[in-house]
Amino acid sequence: MIIILYILGVLLFILAALLLLPWRFGLQAANQPALDIKAELKWAFGLLGFRASYDSEGFNTRIILFGFSKALSSDNQKTGTDSAPEKRKRKGRRGSLSDYLNRSLIASFTRLLRSLVRALHLDVNLSGRYGFEEPDITAMAALLIRFLAGGGSAINLTPDYSQSVVDVSGYLRGRVIIAQILGIGIRFLFSKPVRAIWWPKIKIRRKRKEIIQYA
Repeated sequence: MIIILYILGVLLFILAALLLLPWRFGLQAANQPALDIKAELKWAFGLLGFRASYDSEGFNTRIILFGFSKALSSDNQKTGTDSAPEKRKRKGRRGSLSDYLNRSLIASFTRLLRSLVRALHLDVNLSGRYGFEEPDITAMAALLIRFLAGGGSAINLTPDYSQSVVDVSGYLRGRVIIAQILGIGIRFLFSKPVRAIWWPKIKIRRKRKEIIQYA
């Protein structure tokens, strides 16, 4: 019994350390002469971490455990050197984010962005253009970027509402405490405007299950 309690104590200590000690992250991107992206996430001065890269040679990921690095995957299919962004046709959809937009939801999302920007301690220097299949998502991204730029970051990104495209160069660095992000996310999900989106769907599913059980 004592051994089990000891093991549980150690596991709880490790979980608390992962949640309460800061993680550092970074992303560097270049699109000339070809797309080249490098991302890194590390904890406790690199004791644990994750690295990913994408270039003309393919996609590679590595995990770091107690200072030892191990490759997870490697996709070495060549993508060519053409740096022109890929254009995609917009797919038809049954619904969009605009179906739920209202002043209260926008206000909650704005508070979420402000909290995240403060929690991430960002250092950003980016330029280029971006776009998503849904213009609503592009608009949300533009709002987030406006908050980042307002924090003193060097950002010169232009939204493209006509197509899905990523043509960005520069870097992004920061640090984050996981427990703080979880708290921000939970507070956002249970805010009244957001809860009004998912809670009725849960109640409808419960009613359907009850009807099937008693049918």
